[in-house]
Amino acid sequence: MTKYEAAWMPSVVGEMIQDGWSRRQVARYLRVHPRTLEKWERCRRYPAVRVALKGGMSPEETAEALLTRLAMGQVTIEDTMKRVGGKTVFHRVLKQVPPNPAAVILWLQTHLPERWGEAKVAGMDRWARGVVLGCG
Repeated sequence: MTKYEAAWMPSVVGEMIQDGWSRRQVARYLRVHPRTLEKWERCRRYPAVRVALKGGMSPEETAEALLTRLAMGQVTIEDTMKRVGGKTVFHRVLKQVPPNPAAVILWLQTHLPERWGEAKVAGMDRWARGVVLGCG
């Protein structure tokens, strides 16, 4: 049984649902029983997977989820197809995308403005600002 992983599961589940995967197929891919997926959907501890399984978010929720994924890093699914000995072989790879420093600053400024407002970033030395904002 797979343990729920908040860092990557909601985005992967959302992509699968949007691509037309059934819940049974999603559960099989995650190596969980379909009832486990249902429990994650009902449980208040996993709101992101509930939204992902519904397959839709408001534009504001979509933008916030995208910013959060950029800030925290994410795992994406990459499907490839090759011809091997006359047969088509499909291969699915999970790829780790590292956090985006500019998204981290924006996320911190919007969620913790008293600690990470514009003045705090402006007060950093030039090198630190370049590293944090992805310019260095």
